[in-house]
Amino acid sequence: MLTTFSSKSASDVHMLSAHAQDLLGHMGKANTQGQGILTAEEIPSAIAALEHFCHDWDTQHPPLPEVEHNPFDNDAQQRASVPMRTRAQPVLAMLRAAVENGTFVTWLAHEDGGGA
Repeated sequence: MLTTFSSKSASDVHMLSAHAQDLLGHMGKANTQGQGILTAEEIPSAIAALEHFCHDWDTQHPPLPEVEHNPFDNDAQQRASVPMRTRAQPVLAMLRAAVENGTFVTWLAHEDGGGA
């Protein structure tokens, strides 16, 4: 399932819904039934909360050391770690653009995995 974040200030951001719900929960938007809005007034505190969460998560989950790539090692993908600041960056960029333009951000989860 995918979630699409939309704003007049930036291109749409598509994210796996599990990751999107995690980010939304830390922005104070948990249990939104798959859609919602961050108003222009809510966005600055959402940015601060998301940045704090990313910092804490990345501190508690440091990246794994680089290892030589082995195409036959099926466990390598499971060991790969994406920093939360990297995962959240497109949403943070959208939120910052929305602040600059005084607009809002919406999101919608797509059950079929497709976009809008």
